[in-house]
Amino acid sequence: MDWILTYFFDASTPPLQGTSLVVFFGITGLFFAASFAARAQVRKLGSGPLAALWRRVSVMGLTMGLMGLALLFFRQYNIFILSARILLYGWLAGGVWWSYELYKRYKNHVPAVQKRLDKEAARTKYLPK
Repeated sequence: MDWILTYFFDASTPPLQGTSLVVFFGITGLFFAASFAARAQVRKLGSGPLAALWRRVSVMGLTMGLMGLALLFFRQYNIFILSARILLYGWLAGGVWWSYELYKRYKNHVPAVQKRLDKEAARTKYLPK
């Protein structure tokens, strides 16, 4: 049990090198790419339930990308407490959880709002302006 605590909470972790550094940069880059792609989607859609969802994806990507760069900085410069492995695993778990929450919102909230907007558009179609 002691080795688990030592592994996750050890503050003197070595810097990332080789394949692990490339994988870490790849994950961080994917978060940034998702942010920029989602921002372009928001500009294209304008407003509505899907635009609100894409706005959330953009915020998630930017936040997780910046947090990843901060964790990489702390790890590479061996900043004592902030380079513990538990923070890296927490960052990855946070990204998975946030993605799941966005998926749930897409499956539950967006169709209901779209149905309500369609119903309202059909109702106001013949009303005078």
